Amino acid sequence: MFRRLKQNIKEKTGRATVTKYTPEQDQAIALCEVSRKCVDDIQKAVDQIGQRWRSGGLTPTEEIGDPANVLSAKLPKGKYGQALRVVYELQTEIGRLERRASDELSKTYIEGTFKAWLNGENQKGRQIINELKTRRVDKDACISAHTSKPTPERQSQMETANARFDEYLAVADMEFANFPTYQKNHARAIKNMAEMLANHYDECNKAAEKHAIK
Repeated sequence: MFRRLKQNIKEKTGRATVTKYTPEQDQAIALCEVSRKCVDDIQKAVDQIGQRWRSGGLTPTEEIGDPANVLSAKLPKGKYGQALRVVYELQTEIGRLERRASDELSKTYIEGTFKAWLNGENQKGRQIINELKTRRVDKDACISAHTSKPTPERQSQMETANARFDEYLAVADMEFANFPTYQKNHARAIKNMAEMLANHYDECNKAAEKHAIK
C-alpha cells in the first residue's frame, strides 16, 4: 500500500516511469469515463427541467398562462380579454406537453435506458479499468523499487506484479473489444431521445399555430 502511494506521488510530480497503454486502450478508457459524464449531465439537465413542478408548482409556460387566465376574467369579453384567454389556453396546453415530455424522458431514458447502462455495461467497464490502473501502479512501483535497490525479494515482487498486470490487461482488452457495440447502442439512445424531443417541440409549435388563428 505504501509503495503504491509512493508511486502515485512520484507520478504526479513527474518523477516516475509509467507503463503506457496502447492508443486503443487509452481511447477505450477515455470513452468509458467521458460517456458516463455525458449521461450524468443529461440526468442533471432532465431533473432540472422537471424539478420546478414535481412538488406541485407550475411549468414556466403555465406561469405565463395562469395570470393571463385571471386577467382575462377581469377584462371585458372583447379584444383584450379574448386575447388573454387564448394566451392562457396556449400556455396550458404547452404546459401539459412539457409535463408529458419530462415524464417520458425520465421514465424511458433516465430511469430506463441510461440507468441500465450506468449500472450495467458502464459500471463493469469502470470496475475493470480501475483494477487495471491499480495493477499498473503496482507493477511500476515494483519496477521502481527493484531498480533503486535490486534484491531477490524485489525481483520476485516485480515479476509477480508484471504477471498480474499482463493477466488483467488481457481481461481488459476482452471488455474493450465490446466498447464499439456499447458506443453504437449509446449513440442510438441519444439519437432516439433527440428525436423524441424534436417531436415534442413540433407538437408545441403546432399548438401555438392552432391557438394563433383564434
